[in-house]
Amino acid sequence: MTKIVKYLFVIACIQASAVQADMQRSISLDTRYFGTETNNHGFAELGKEIVGIHNLAFNTFSEKYATTKTLRGVTLFSDYIISSALGKAFSVVYHEYGHYGRLESIGLKPTYENRPSNFFSFLIEKYGNPYSGEATMWDYSKKRFTPKNNDKYFTGGVLSDDWQILVSGAGLNNEMRFSGDVSDKIIEGQGETTDFFYYLIGKTSTLNYSKDTTSLGNDINAMVNAYARKGYNISSGDMDKSNTYSILFSASTYAYLLSLYDYVQTGSTDVKVPEFYGVQLPDVESYYTIKGISYKVKSGYRLNDEWRFPVSIEFIGKGGNQTDVKIGLVKVFPEYDDLKLRADLAVTKKYGLSLKAIYPIAQHFDISAGYDHENVDSLEGQRNIVSVKNGKTYNQVWSRLSYKF
Repeated sequence: MTKIVKYLFVIACIQASAVQADMQRSISLDTRYFGTETNNHGFAELGKEIVGIHNLAFNTFSEKYATTKTLRGVTLFSDYIISSALGKAFSVVYHEYGHYGRLESIGLKPTYENRPSNFFSFLIEKYGNPYSGEATMWDYSKKRFTPKNNDKYFTGGVLSDDWQILVSGAGLNNEMRFSGDVSDKIIEGQGETTDFFYYLIGKTSTLNYSKDTTSLGNDINAMVNAYARKGYNISSGDMDKSNTYSILFSASTYAYLLSLYDYVQTGSTDVKVPEFYGVQLPDVESYYTIKGISYKVKSGYRLNDEWRFPVSIEFIGKGGNQTDVKIGLVKVFPEYDDLKLRADLAVTKKYGLSLKAIYPIAQHFDISAGYDHENVDSLEGQRNIVSVKNGKTYNQVWSRLSYKF
Protein backbone atom coordinates (compact mmCIF):
# COMPACT_ATOMS: atom_id res chain seq x y z
CA MET A 1 0.00 0.00 0.00
CA THR A 2 2.84 2.41 0.87
CA LYS A 3 4.44 1.90 -2.55
CA ILE A 4 1.11 2.57 -4.27
CA VAL A 5 0.60 5.80 -2.30
CA LYS A 6 4.14 6.97 -3.13
CA TYR A 7 3.57 6.16 -6.79
CA LEU A 8 0.31 8.10 -6.88
CA PHE A 9 1.99 11.04 -5.19
CA VAL A 10 4.76 11.10 -7.78
CA ILE A 11 2.46 11.00 -10.80
CA ALA A 12 0.15 13.60 -9.25
CA CYS A 13 3.10 15.99 -9.01
CA ILE A 14 3.52 16.01 -12.80
CA GLN A 15 3.01 19.51 -14.20
CA ALA A 16 0.04 19.30 -16.53
CA SER A 17 -0.07 20.93 -19.93
CA ALA A 18 -3.24 22.76 -18.91
CA VAL A 19 -2.61 26.27 -17.57
CA GLN A 20 -4.20 27.52 -14.37
CA ALA A 21 -7.04 29.79 -15.43
CA ASP A 22 -7.88 33.15 -13.88
CA MET A 23 -9.92 32.55 -10.73
CA GLN A 24 -13.64 33.02 -11.27
CA ARG A 25 -15.82 33.74 -8.26
CA SER A 26 -19.53 34.35 -8.35
CA ILE A 27 -22.78 34.82 -6.47
CA SER A 28 -25.81 33.33 -8.20
CA LEU A 29 -29.56 32.94 -8.31
CA ASP A 30 -30.60 29.48 -9.43
CA THR A 31 -34.06 28.05 -10.10
CA ARG A 32 -32.86 24.91 -8.27
CA TYR A 33 -32.82 26.88 -5.01
CA PHE A 34 -36.58 27.29 -4.85
CA GLY A 35 -39.89 25.43 -4.56
CA THR A 36 -40.27 21.87 -5.78
CA GLU A 37 -37.25 22.14 -8.09
CA THR A 38 -34.63 22.25 -5.30
CA ASN A 39 -31.99 19.58 -5.70
CA ASN A 40 -28.48 18.43 -4.84
CA HIS A 41 -26.96 19.92 -7.97
CA GLY A 42 -28.11 23.45 -7.25
CA PHE A 43 -27.05 23.52 -3.61
CA ALA A 44 -23.66 22.00 -4.48
CA GLU A 45 -23.07 24.99 -6.76
CA LEU A 46 -24.00 27.28 -3.87
CA GLY A 47 -21.46 25.49 -1.70
CA LYS A 48 -18.69 25.99 -4.24
CA GLU A 49 -19.48 29.71 -4.33
CA ILE A 50 -19.18 29.88 -0.54
CA VAL A 51 -15.81 28.11 -0.76
CA GLY A 52 -14.72 30.61 -3.41
CA ILE A 53 -15.59 33.61 -1.21
CA HIS A 54 -13.64 32.07 1.67
CA ASN A 55 -10.65 31.50 -0.63
CA LEU A 56 -10.77 35.12 -1.77
CA ALA A 57 -10.56 36.29 1.85
CA PHE A 58 -7.69 33.88 2.54
CA ASN A 59 -5.74 34.94 -0.54
CA THR A 60 -6.23 38.64 0.19
CA PHE A 61 -4.99 38.25 3.76
CA SER A 62 -2.12 35.99 2.72
CA GLU A 63 -0.81 38.32 0.02
CA LYS A 64 -0.73 41.23 2.46
CA TYR A 65 0.49 39.63 5.69
CA ALA A 66 1.91 36.13 5.06
CA THR A 67 5.22 37.27 3.61
CA THR A 68 7.52 34.53 4.97
CA LYS A 69 7.41 30.74 5.10
CA THR A 70 6.77 30.81 8.84
CA LEU A 71 3.92 33.30 8.51
CA ARG A 72 2.41 31.30 5.67
CA GLY A 73 2.54 28.14 7.77
CA VAL A 74 0.82 29.91 10.66
CA THR A 75 -1.74 31.45 8.27
CA LEU A 76 -2.49 28.06 6.75
CA PHE A 77 -2.98 26.40 10.12
CA SER A 78 -5.20 29.24 11.32
CA ASP A 79 -7.29 28.99 8.18
CA TYR A 80 -7.65 25.24 8.69
CA ILE A 81 -9.44 25.99 11.97
CA ILE A 82 -11.64 28.66 10.39
CA SER A 83 -12.50 26.73 7.23
CA SER A 84 -13.16 23.56 9.22
CA ALA A 85 -15.93 25.40 11.08
CA LEU A 86 -17.31 27.07 7.94
CA GLY A 87 -17.04 23.86 5.97
CA LYS A 88 -18.64 21.81 8.72
CA ALA A 89 -21.64 24.15 8.84
CA PHE A 90 -22.30 23.80 5.11
CA SER A 91 -21.49 20.09 5.16
CA VAL A 92 -24.00 19.36 7.94
CA VAL A 93 -26.78 21.34 6.24
CA TYR A 94 -26.04 19.69 2.87
CA HIS A 95 -25.93 16.33 4.69
CA GLU A 96 -29.39 16.91 6.17
CA TYR A 97 -30.66 18.13 2.82
CA GLY A 98 -29.54 14.78 1.43
CA HIS A 99 -32.07 13.06 3.71
CA TYR A 100 -34.64 15.79 3.08
CA GLY A 101 -34.34 15.60 -0.71
CA ARG A 102 -34.63 11.79 -0.87
CA LEU A 103 -37.75 11.90 1.33
CA GLU A 104 -39.27 14.68 -0.80
CA SER A 105 -38.54 12.76 -4.00
CA ILE A 106 -40.82 9.91 -2.88
CA GLY A 107 -43.69 12.19 -1.89
CA LEU A 108 -43.15 12.92 1.80
CA LYS A 109 -43.08 16.26 3.63
CA PRO A 110 -39.92 16.12 5.75
CA THR A 111 -38.85 18.74 8.28
CA TYR A 112 -35.59 19.58 10.00
CA GLU A 113 -35.82 19.12 13.76
CA ASN A 114 -36.05 22.55 15.42
CA ARG A 115 -34.78 24.23 12.25
CA PRO A 116 -36.45 26.15 9.39
CA SER A 117 -37.14 23.99 6.35
CA ASN A 118 -35.64 26.59 4.02
CA PHE A 119 -32.05 25.61 3.10
CA PHE A 120 -30.72 29.18 3.32
CA SER A 121 -32.33 29.92 6.69
CA PHE A 122 -31.03 26.62 8.06
CA LEU A 123 -27.53 27.41 6.78
CA ILE A 124 -27.49 30.89 8.31
CA GLU A 125 -28.53 29.47 11.69
CA LYS A 126 -25.96 26.70 11.36
CA TYR A 127 -23.08 29.14 11.00
CA GLY A 128 -23.86 30.21 14.56
CA ASN A 129 -23.26 26.68 15.87
CA PRO A 130 -21.51 24.58 13.23
CA TYR A 131 -20.89 21.53 15.42
CA SER A 132 -24.38 20.98 16.84
CA GLY A 133 -26.28 17.78 16.06
CA GLU A 134 -29.12 17.89 13.53
CA ALA A 135 -31.92 15.58 12.40
CA THR A 136 -34.44 15.28 9.58
CA MET A 137 -37.95 14.09 10.49
CA TRP A 138 -40.81 12.58 8.46
CA ASP A 139 -44.30 11.20 8.95
CA TYR A 140 -45.88 8.79 6.46
CA SER A 141 -49.29 10.35 7.05
CA LYS A 142 -48.02 13.70 5.73
CA LYS A 143 -47.49 13.29 2.01
CA ARG A 144 -47.11 15.55 -1.00
CA PHE A 145 -48.06 12.74 -3.36
CA THR A 146 -48.19 8.96 -3.66
CA PRO A 147 -45.59 7.78 -6.19
CA LYS A 148 -46.22 5.25 -8.90
CA ASN A 149 -45.09 1.79 -7.75
CA ASN A 150 -45.51 2.93 -4.16
CA ASP A 151 -44.46 -0.52 -2.88
CA LYS A 152 -40.96 0.09 -4.26
CA TYR A 153 -40.48 2.90 -1.76
CA PHE A 154 -42.64 1.91 1.21
CA THR A 155 -43.61 -1.24 3.07
CA GLY A 156 -46.77 -0.30 4.90
CA GLY A 157 -46.04 3.00 6.59
CA VAL A 158 -42.25 2.59 6.72
CA LEU A 159 -39.50 2.84 4.16
CA SER A 160 -38.64 -0.23 2.10
CA ASP A 161 -35.16 -1.66 2.73
CA ASP A 162 -33.92 -0.14 -0.53
CA TRP A 163 -35.09 3.32 0.40
CA GLN A 164 -34.04 2.98 4.02
CA ILE A 165 -30.53 2.61 2.61
CA LEU A 166 -30.91 5.55 0.23
CA VAL A 167 -32.48 7.90 2.79
CA SER A 168 -30.06 6.94 5.58
CA GLY A 169 -27.05 7.12 3.28
CA ALA A 170 -28.11 10.32 1.53
CA GLY A 171 -26.39 12.64 3.99
CA LEU A 172 -23.01 10.92 3.76
CA ASN A 173 -23.49 10.59 -0.01
CA ASN A 174 -24.06 14.33 -0.29
CA GLU A 175 -20.91 15.08 1.67
CA MET A 176 -18.87 12.80 -0.59
CA ARG A 177 -20.46 14.31 -3.70
CA PHE A 178 -19.60 17.85 -2.56
CA SER A 179 -16.00 16.81 -1.96
CA GLY A 180 -15.90 15.58 -5.56
CA ASP A 181 -17.45 18.79 -6.85
CA VAL A 182 -14.81 20.83 -5.02
CA SER A 183 -11.96 18.77 -6.48
CA ASP A 184 -13.50 19.07 -9.96
CA LYS A 185 -12.41 22.71 -9.76
CA ILE A 186 -8.84 21.47 -10.24
CA ILE A 187 -9.45 19.98 -13.67
CA GLU A 188 -11.23 23.21 -14.65
CA GLY A 189 -8.10 25.20 -13.74
CA GLN A 190 -9.86 26.71 -10.70
CA GLY A 191 -8.35 24.67 -7.88
CA GLU A 192 -7.02 26.53 -4.83
CA THR A 193 -4.95 25.38 -1.86
CA THR A 194 -7.59 25.98 0.79
CA ASP A 195 -10.17 23.96 -1.16
CA PHE A 196 -8.41 21.03 0.47
CA PHE A 197 -10.00 21.64 3.86
CA TYR A 198 -13.53 21.44 2.36
CA TYR A 199 -12.53 18.46 0.23
CA LEU A 200 -11.29 16.59 3.28
CA ILE A 201 -14.57 17.01 5.21
CA GLY A 202 -16.52 15.10 2.58
CA LYS A 203 -13.85 12.46 1.99
CA THR A 204 -13.78 11.62 5.71
CA SER A 205 -17.52 11.97 6.39
CA THR A 206 -18.08 8.29 7.18
CA LEU A 207 -14.82 7.96 9.10
CA ASN A 208 -15.90 10.84 11.34
CA TYR A 209 -19.53 9.77 11.68
CA SER A 210 -20.74 8.47 15.06
CA LYS A 211 -20.46 4.70 15.50
CA ASP A 212 -22.94 4.67 18.41
CA THR A 213 -24.76 1.39 17.85
CA THR A 214 -27.40 2.26 20.47
CA SER A 215 -28.71 5.26 18.54
CA LEU A 216 -31.98 4.61 16.69
CA GLY A 217 -31.30 7.54 14.37
CA ASN A 218 -27.76 6.52 13.43
CA ASP A 219 -27.49 6.48 9.63
CA ILE A 220 -24.75 3.84 9.50
CA ASN A 221 -26.66 1.45 11.80
CA ALA A 222 -29.78 1.83 9.67
CA MET A 223 -27.84 1.02 6.49
CA VAL A 224 -25.98 -1.95 7.99
CA ASN A 225 -29.30 -3.44 9.17
CA ALA A 226 -31.08 -2.81 5.86
CA TYR A 227 -28.17 -4.29 3.89
CA ALA A 228 -28.29 -7.37 6.13
CA ARG A 229 -32.01 -7.83 5.43
CA LYS A 230 -31.16 -7.75 1.72
CA GLY A 231 -28.48 -10.42 2.23
CA TYR A 232 -25.46 -8.11 1.93
CA ASN A 233 -22.78 -8.53 4.60
CA ILE A 234 -21.72 -4.88 4.78
CA SER A 235 -20.35 -3.54 8.05
CA SER A 236 -19.49 -0.08 9.35
CA GLY A 237 -15.85 -1.12 8.91
CA ASP A 238 -16.48 -1.68 5.20
CA MET A 239 -17.95 1.82 5.01
CA ASP A 240 -14.90 3.29 6.73
CA LYS A 241 -12.67 1.49 4.24
CA SER A 242 -14.62 2.99 1.34
CA ASN A 243 -13.85 6.49 2.65
CA THR A 244 -10.19 5.59 3.08
CA TYR A 245 -9.94 4.27 -0.48
CA SER A 246 -11.59 7.42 -1.84
CA ILE A 247 -8.85 9.50 -0.22
CA LEU A 248 -5.83 7.31 -1.03
CA PHE A 249 -6.74 6.56 -4.64
CA SER A 250 -7.75 10.08 -5.69
CA ALA A 251 -5.13 12.08 -7.56
CA SER A 252 -6.67 15.29 -6.19
CA THR A 253 -5.55 14.32 -2.68
CA TYR A 254 -1.92 14.44 -3.75
CA ALA A 255 -2.40 17.52 -5.90
CA TYR A 256 -3.72 19.32 -2.81
CA LEU A 257 -0.84 18.09 -0.64
CA LEU A 258 1.63 19.38 -3.19
CA SER A 259 -0.24 22.67 -3.24
CA LEU A 260 0.00 23.00 0.55
CA TYR A 261 3.77 22.59 0.28
CA ASP A 262 3.98 25.05 -2.62
CA TYR A 263 1.97 27.62 -0.69
CA VAL A 264 4.28 27.54 2.32
CA GLN A 265 7.36 27.71 0.08
CA THR A 266 6.24 30.30 -2.46
CA GLY A 267 2.85 31.75 -1.47
CA SER A 268 1.14 30.31 -4.56
CA THR A 269 -2.40 29.02 -3.96
CA ASP A 270 -2.73 27.35 -7.38
CA VAL A 271 -3.33 23.60 -7.51
CA LYS A 272 -1.55 21.86 -10.38
CA VAL A 273 -3.87 19.88 -12.64
CA PRO A 274 -3.08 16.16 -12.25
CA GLU A 275 -2.88 15.21 -15.92
CA PHE A 276 -0.41 13.18 -17.95
CA TYR A 277 -0.35 14.01 -21.67
CA GLY A 278 -3.92 15.29 -21.41
CA VAL A 279 -5.26 12.30 -19.49
CA GLN A 280 -6.78 13.23 -16.13
CA LEU A 281 -5.40 11.08 -13.35
CA PRO A 282 -8.42 9.47 -11.67
CA ASP A 283 -10.36 10.52 -8.61
CA VAL A 284 -12.44 8.05 -6.61
CA GLU A 285 -15.68 8.69 -4.72
CA SER A 286 -17.56 6.13 -2.61
CA TYR A 287 -21.34 5.97 -2.19
CA TYR A 288 -24.05 3.94 -0.48
CA THR A 289 -26.54 2.53 -2.98
CA ILE A 290 -29.37 0.03 -3.09
CA LYS A 291 -26.94 -2.59 -4.41
CA GLY A 292 -24.19 -1.92 -1.85
CA ILE A 293 -21.10 0.28 -1.59
CA SER A 294 -20.18 1.80 -4.93
CA TYR A 295 -17.00 3.42 -6.21
CA LYS A 296 -17.17 6.15 -8.81
CA VAL A 297 -13.93 6.61 -10.75
CA LYS A 298 -13.69 9.92 -12.61
CA SER A 299 -11.18 10.69 -15.35
CA GLY A 300 -11.13 12.17 -18.82
CA TYR A 301 -9.02 13.53 -21.65
CA ARG A 302 -8.18 17.16 -22.44
CA LEU A 303 -7.42 17.68 -26.13
CA ASN A 304 -6.67 21.39 -25.70
CA ASP A 305 -8.10 24.45 -23.92
CA GLU A 306 -11.29 24.20 -25.99
CA TRP A 307 -12.08 20.48 -25.94
CA ARG A 308 -12.32 18.10 -22.97
CA PHE A 309 -13.89 14.66 -22.67
CA PRO A 310 -14.81 13.67 -19.08
CA VAL A 311 -15.64 10.04 -18.33
CA SER A 312 -16.70 8.17 -15.21
CA ILE A 313 -17.49 4.61 -14.26
CA GLU A 314 -19.38 3.70 -11.10
CA PHE A 315 -19.46 0.08 -9.93
CA ILE A 316 -20.46 -1.87 -6.84
CA GLY A 317 -17.41 -2.71 -4.77
CA LYS A 318 -19.23 -4.72 -2.09
CA GLY A 319 -22.76 -6.03 -2.26
CA GLY A 320 -24.63 -6.81 -5.47
CA ASN A 321 -23.84 -5.98 -9.09
CA GLN A 322 -24.32 -2.86 -11.15
CA THR A 323 -22.04 -0.74 -13.30
CA ASP A 324 -22.93 2.68 -14.75
CA VAL A 325 -20.77 4.47 -17.30
CA LYS A 326 -20.96 8.14 -18.22
CA ILE A 327 -19.16 9.93 -21.04
CA GLY A 328 -19.10 13.67 -21.57
CA LEU A 329 -18.03 16.53 -23.78
CA VAL A 330 -16.98 20.04 -22.75
CA LYS A 331 -16.49 22.61 -25.52
CA VAL A 332 -15.48 26.26 -25.17
CA PHE A 333 -16.15 28.67 -28.06
CA PRO A 334 -13.66 31.59 -27.87
CA GLU A 335 -15.25 33.15 -30.95
CA TYR A 336 -18.55 33.46 -29.04
CA ASP A 337 -17.26 35.20 -25.89
CA ASP A 338 -16.14 31.87 -24.36
CA LEU A 339 -19.56 30.24 -24.55
CA LYS A 340 -19.19 26.90 -22.75
CA LEU A 341 -21.26 23.80 -23.48
CA ARG A 342 -21.23 20.53 -21.57
CA ALA A 343 -23.07 17.27 -22.22
CA ASP A 344 -22.92 14.07 -20.13
CA LEU A 345 -24.57 10.86 -21.27
CA ALA A 346 -25.07 7.66 -19.28
CA VAL A 347 -24.36 4.99 -21.90
CA THR A 348 -25.55 1.98 -19.90
CA LYS A 349 -29.16 0.74 -19.90
CA LYS A 350 -30.10 3.07 -17.02
CA TYR A 351 -30.23 6.05 -19.38
CA GLY A 352 -29.40 9.52 -18.11
CA LEU A 353 -28.54 12.82 -19.76
CA SER A 354 -27.28 16.21 -18.61
CA LEU A 355 -26.88 19.30 -20.80
CA LYS A 356 -25.47 22.65 -19.70
CA ALA A 357 -24.59 25.98 -21.36
CA ILE A 358 -22.84 29.00 -19.81
CA TYR A 359 -22.74 32.32 -21.65
CA PRO A 360 -21.26 35.68 -20.54
CA ILE A 361 -23.95 38.34 -21.06
CA ALA A 362 -21.94 41.26 -19.66
CA GLN A 363 -18.56 41.95 -18.10
CA HIS A 364 -19.59 40.64 -14.68
CA PHE A 365 -22.55 38.41 -15.51
CA ASP A 366 -23.04 34.89 -16.81
CA ILE A 367 -26.28 33.15 -17.60
CA SER A 368 -26.50 29.36 -17.45
CA ALA A 369 -29.21 26.97 -18.54
CA GLY A 370 -29.46 23.22 -18.41
CA TYR A 371 -31.52 20.08 -18.78
CA ASP A 372 -31.25 16.92 -16.66
CA HIS A 373 -32.92 13.59 -17.34
CA GLU A 374 -32.48 11.29 -14.35
CA ASN A 375 -33.45 7.66 -13.80
CA VAL A 376 -34.04 6.38 -10.27
CA ASP A 377 -32.69 2.96 -11.28
CA SER A 378 -29.23 4.38 -12.00
CA LEU A 379 -26.70 4.72 -9.21
CA GLU A 380 -26.49 8.47 -9.67
CA GLY A 381 -30.23 8.85 -10.17
CA GLN A 382 -30.90 7.20 -6.81
CA ARG A 383 -28.96 10.01 -5.14
CA ASN A 384 -30.27 12.95 -7.13
CA ILE A 385 -33.66 12.45 -8.79
CA VAL A 386 -36.05 15.26 -7.84
CA SER A 387 -39.29 13.28 -7.92
CA VAL A 388 -40.68 9.82 -8.73
CA LYS A 389 -44.26 11.04 -8.72
CA ASN A 390 -44.86 10.06 -12.33
CA GLY A 391 -42.50 7.12 -12.60
CA LYS A 392 -38.82 6.26 -12.41
CA THR A 393 -37.55 9.17 -14.54
CA TYR A 394 -37.63 12.92 -14.07
CA ASN A 395 -36.86 15.77 -16.47
CA GLN A 396 -35.70 19.12 -15.16
CA VAL A 397 -34.97 22.36 -16.99
CA TRP A 398 -33.12 24.98 -14.95
CA SER A 399 -31.48 28.38 -15.29
CA ARG A 400 -28.96 30.40 -13.31
CA LEU A 401 -27.79 34.03 -13.25
CA SER A 402 -24.31 34.63 -11.84
CA TYR A 403 -22.52 37.81 -10.82
CA LYS A 404 -18.75 37.35 -11.28
CA PHE A 405 -16.13 39.19 -9.30
